[in-house]
Amino acid sequence: MQDDEEHRNVSLDLNIDLEEMLQNTFKMAEEASNLDVNNEESEDTMEVEEDVDRFDDLMNEARRPLYNGCSLSSLSSTLLLYNLKVVHGWSEASLNELLFLLKNKILPSNNYLPCSTYEAKKKDTGNGTSI
Repeated sequence: MQDDEEHRNVSLDLNIDLEEMLQNTFKMAEEASNLDVNNEESEDTMEVEEDVDRFDDLMNEARRPLYNGCSLSSLSSTLLLYNLKVVHGWSEASLNELLFLLKNKILPSNNYLPCSTYEAKKKDTGNGTSI
């Protein structure tokens, strides 16, 4: 029984510092945003700019509450639900149904929870993996 409780505490750890994690993942994003392009758009420069945009989008998700008054961010909420899916072996279909139910029937209407796993996976973490 104690193993179950420890596992639950680990899988629902809300003390994740998402901003620090994102900054480590995109550690060159701030420097890249200050690049002087000299009117030449190289492929590398465009790639860096895309990384900066991804970083900014994820930082906004990490800072934006799931809904007004919620202590969890929209990004941390999504990651916690994905963690539960993996830990408990849920199917994509079961998580989709849970996301739909939470977004449309349980949470306030102005929430930022993705409506499906497809929407959640569109959030690229910038290190070759998606949520």
